[in-house]
Amino acid sequence: MDELIGKRFCDLMHADFRDIVRTHGLRILEDELAESRIEVKVIRKDGGERWIDAFSSHIEYEGRPAGMVIAMDVTEQKRSEMALKESESFLHNIFCSIQDGISILDTDLNIIQVNPIGEKWYGEGILGKKYYKVYHGLSQPCDHCPSIRAIREKTMQKEIHHDLRGWSEIYAFPMINNKG
Repeated sequence: MDELIGKRFCDLMHADFRDIVRTHGLRILEDELAESRIEVKVIRKDGGERWIDAFSSHIEYEGRPAGMVIAMDVTEQKRSEMALKESESFLHNIFCSIQDGISILDTDLNIIQVNPIGEKWYGEGILGKKYYKVYHGLSQPCDHCPSIRAIREKTMQKEIHHDLRGWSEIYAFPMINNKG
């Protein structure tokens, strides 16, 4: 702990964050900012890197302007956020690369997501619209609608159907969350 005494906060920062920390620190010391909160990467004594959430504020110390910094280690939270983003990106890339038209519907049969092939086939601007109107040109779902059956029975449903593009083999898979 003694090795920290006399060091400037920005000296502990990863090089990518020194300028922003220096700028925030100067603005606090000059009382342009009453307080500041930023997430930055710091370098540990052993050379390891950690993410911290740093809260800084302007204070007076022995009659002179000073800054106070409260830091909380958020490294594990950052790792979790990055892992989640990687996972979301991976799943998004899979969704976008599938060469069959895929639409995700809500339980009211509105299109809430569509992959690029689906957009290519049926056009942009279909999100939020009823699938049976967009894909089949109908004002209501047909009597043997596989999407309604999939939602009701919570099982995959298949149907060969004539739509605006011609004959299609439709597979409807229910997406069931942990609440059923």
